[in-house]
Amino acid sequence: MDLDQLEVVFLENNEYRLLVAVADVDSFVTGNSPIDKAAKINTTSVYTGVKNFPMLPGRLSFDLTSLLAEKDRLAMVVEVHISLNGQIYGSRIFPALVRNKAKLCYDAVSNWLEARPKFPSLLPGKKICACS
Repeated sequence: MDLDQLEVVFLENNEYRLLVAVADVDSFVTGNSPIDKAAKINTTSVYTGVKNFPMLPGRLSFDLTSLLAEKDRLAMVVEVHISLNGQIYGSRIFPALVRNKAKLCYDAVSNWLEARPKFPSLLPGKKICACS
């Protein structure tokens, strides 16, 4: 539920364009506020399989700063331009409004990249495969 990062790669004009969006928590949490101080102590969310211990309060972790499917969310984006032979030759960072289109799992993407099964359909809010 607390999705904090999205990635996408495009092949355009004989180059790869990698975009990594990270939830913009700073838009909701004021620096040095009680929530900010608690997050500095917690440093990360913990998932035990039985209970989750989010770094931020639930409304922030599971809603406002979670990059949920089919919801517009604030994010900071890193854009990297990569040549076809793997050379990085440009990057930038910028704020953006993003919309999550699919939650993919490593196994499903790996199988698709290795041309085993076809790419799974993108169902908003649904996992492509049964993994965490």
